[in-house]
Amino acid sequence: MAQSEQLAAAAHPISIRIKIAVGTCIAEGLYRLLRLWPEPARTLDQLQQTASPDPKETLLRQILRSHPVWARGHLILGDILLERKNPRGAWACALAAVELLGTAHPQPAVLSARVYLHSGRTAEAMEAFEALSERYPSSPEIMENLAAGYMQQGQNQRALELLSAIPQDRRTPSAHAALLYLVGKNQEH
Repeated sequence: MAQSEQLAAAAHPISIRIKIAVGTCIAEGLYRLLRLWPEPARTLDQLQQTASPDPKETLLRQILRSHPVWARGHLILGDILLERKNPRGAWACALAAVELLGTAHPQPAVLSARVYLHSGRTAEAMEAFEALSERYPSSPEIMENLAAGYMQQGQNQRALELLSAIPQDRRTPSAHAALLYLVGKNQEH
């Protein structure tokens, strides 16, 4: 093979990587816009009458059609679908993320365990979160989800211990709210 052909062959994978990186940057930028995009103000009646999906979900699906290798996009869509009470769709997103990231990355496993939790399969969710907490003991997200599972099982003291162990500056708003709820509930008894 001539030197020019070798250079062209070697450059080809780089150009593909550059295209993927640029596409990912565009998709990340659109995701940031999505997070800032205000929700349309609707009443519950209007939401129940409207069959159209969330505009963030629609836009994210369009992005994923053109950039199907954006694993984080699949995870974000999975979170949106869980909020919309669509565990099957969220499960599909978790599987897509596992295909793209492999099993070494915790996020697809976290989403899968959350799907179990939202589907009422608490034992499976707890087993997954326990395994994840052993593998990633300093992850506030995993600890928070594990605490949510304990709360769902009525083990509020264990949930309180887990949430209290998360450093205050790393707690999410929902972890703060759950902690306040549990402290108040604990004081009632």
